[in-house]
Amino acid sequence: MFNRLEIFEKISRQASGLISAVGGQAGIDLCRYRSISQALIKERKIKMIGGFSTPKKDKALKSSGGKLVKTGEILVRGVDTYKAGVNVKGLGTLFASCPGKVYFTRKKTSHGKLRTFVNVEPLAKSSKK
Repeated sequence: MFNRLEIFEKISRQASGLISAVGGQAGIDLCRYRSISQALIKERKIKMIGGFSTPKKDKALKSSGGKLVKTGEILVRGVDTYKAGVNVKGLGTLFASCPGKVYFTRKKTSHGKLRTFVNVEPLAKSSKK
């Protein structure tokens, strides 16, 4: 089991290596922190120099072709390559305006650019007898 001093020394060595690699100050002044958890948080922030460590994963195609969707279900979020087609609404986030099956079409615009449209084919209404 490590005692507090060994953990602080280990964190200090790791942080000083990371900071000196990017040309900053050498080491973390561990006297400024009240607990080990604060020092560990500081270490994580140093590892993330320059912004977030991983890219966001929420921008993507959420529904594939042939999938049955409900009204209001999100089909595409944050991707500009797909445009709203039949029974689909939205600009950045495309969602279904009726329940049905998802399908994709590709069309050329008036400028000659090829676009992919997300469409929803409505489910057949069952007739009551």
